[in-house]
Amino acid sequence: MVKIKDKKVYLNGQLLVEPYAEFESSTSYPVRDDFPPTPSQLENLPSAWGVHPDWKRDVPSFVRGDGLHVPPGYMFVLGDNRDNASDTRFWGFVPQANLIGKASVIYFSWDPQARRVRWDRLGKVLK
Repeated sequence: MVKIKDKKVYLNGQLLVEPYAEFESSTSYPVRDDFPPTPSQLENLPSAWGVHPDWKRDVPSFVRGDGLHVPPGYMFVLGDNRDNASDTRFWGFVPQANLIGKASVIYFSWDPQARRVRWDRLGKVLK
């Protein structure tokens, strides 16, 4: 079960500690900062937000009182740059069959506050 409240991710009711997550905006938006959205929020989302129409239609069937329930065989995927990521919140679950590997190297790293590349992280091997 996944729930996001005020940009904090809860997995099976436990707060997920994410020191790698980046946030740039202080403005709150449903879907991005609080997930899952209510049915009325889903109905009123502007198409410019990029929520896939099929996901917009299907997401309520996975919502229970405690959050979004990920079906067996699927993953809920979030980007690290949370305020600018297009991920499961916008296009739906990812089938586990689509997982082809594990991240092993940092290809690019951007510091949004300093507005510069984090050169010391490029090429870093992940464990």
